[in-house]
Amino acid sequence: MILYFLIFTLTFCLALVSIQRQPSYVDGVYDSRIYLDWLFIIFLFSIFVGLREKVGGDWDIYLEHHFEASNGDLLGTIQKFGDPGYYLLDWIFANLGASIHIVNFICAIIFISGLSFFCRTLPRPLLGLAVAIPYLIIVVGMGYTRQSVAIGFAMIAITNLINQKTFKFILFVFFAMLFHKSAIIFLVLGLISRSGNTLITFFGMLLLGIIGFYLFLDSYIDQLYQNYILAESNSAGAFVRLLMNFFPAVIFLILRKSMNLPEIEYGLYTWMSWASVALFILFFLTNASTALDRVALYMIPLQLAVFSRIPSLNGSDIFSKSISFLLIIFFYLVVMMVWLNFANHADLWIPYDNILFKILT
Repeated sequence: MILYFLIFTLTFCLALVSIQRQPSYVDGVYDSRIYLDWLFIIFLFSIFVGLREKVGGDWDIYLEHHFEASNGDLLGTIQKFGDPGYYLLDWIFANLGASIHIVNFICAIIFISGLSFFCRTLPRPLLGLAVAIPYLIIVVGMGYTRQSVAIGFAMIAITNLINQKTFKFILFVFFAMLFHKSAIIFLVLGLISRSGNTLITFFGMLLLGIIGFYLFLDSYIDQLYQNYILAESNSAGAFVRLLMNFFPAVIFLILRKSMNLPEIEYGLYTWMSWASVALFILFFLTNASTALDRVALYMIPLQLAVFSRIPSLNGSDIFSKSISFLLIIFFYLVVMMVWLNFANHADLWIPYDNILFKILT
C-alpha cells in the first residue's frame, strides 16, 4: 500500500511545482505531443501497471483465459471470449509461450500512452496525471485490463478530436471497440460534440455508429442484458464512483464559461458532464448499477479535464491556487485511502507486487 501512496504523493508534488502551460495554438488548444519527459513517465507507469504480479480483481480470470488461449485456435478463442483486439493479442503471446505479464505490459503501454496524450491536452498535465492515479490507474488499469486499453485508445481519440482530426478520432474509437465494445459511446460523444460541423461529418459518424453497433454489439445484447441487468448487477461502490464523476460534472456545468475552452472541448466536456449527471440520477432509478458503473469509466477523463483547470480559475492569486491544489490533493487522497482500506475487493490489490521484484532479488 505504501507504494501506491508514494507514487501518488510524488506525482502531486511535481504537479504542484510545475508551471501552468499556455495554449500552443490560437484556438486555445495545447500541444499534445509526447516528449522525452513524458516517454519516461509512460515507461515507469507501464512497468507499475503492466508488470504487476497477482494484483487486481480479474487477475485469476485473465490468467485462466491466457491458459485456454494457449490450448485453442484463434477463432475459437475470440468466439468464446469476444473482444477480438485483446484476445488476438493474448492468443499470439500465449502460443509463443509468453507469460500473462507480457500481455499486461503491452496493454499498460497503450493505456498509459492514451492517458499521457490526454494529459498533454490539459493546462496542467501532471495534475491531470495525479488525479488519474487513485482510481483510473490503480483500480481500472490494474483491474479491468480490456476496458483500460479501450479507455486508453478512447483518450487518444479524444486528443485527435480536440485537434480536429476526425478520421484519426474514428480510427482510435474503432481500436477501442476491438478491446471493449462499450467504447462505441465515444462515437456518440464525438458526433454530438461536433454537431456544428458539416452534414457529411455528421452523417458519416452516425453511419459508423450504426455499423459499429451491428458489428460489435448486436450479437452481444442478450449477453449484456443477462450480465448487467438481470443478474443485477449491483456493483459494489458504484454510487461512490458515479459521484466522483458527478461532482466535477456539476463544477464544469457551472464554471465552463470561465474556462475559455476551445469550441470542441467545450462541447465534448459539456456532453460528458450531462452524461455523468444522467448516470448518477439513473443509479437511483434503475437496478443496473454495474452497467452504469462500466459506462461511467469512460467519463473519468472529465475529472482530469476539470480539476487540472480549477487552480487556473483564480488568476494569479498564488494563495488561491495553493488552496485549490491542496483541496484536490486531499479529495483524491481520501478517495485512495477509503478505497484501499474499505473496498470489498481491495485485498486483491494489497500488497502490491511486481514481477521485477522477483527478478531483481
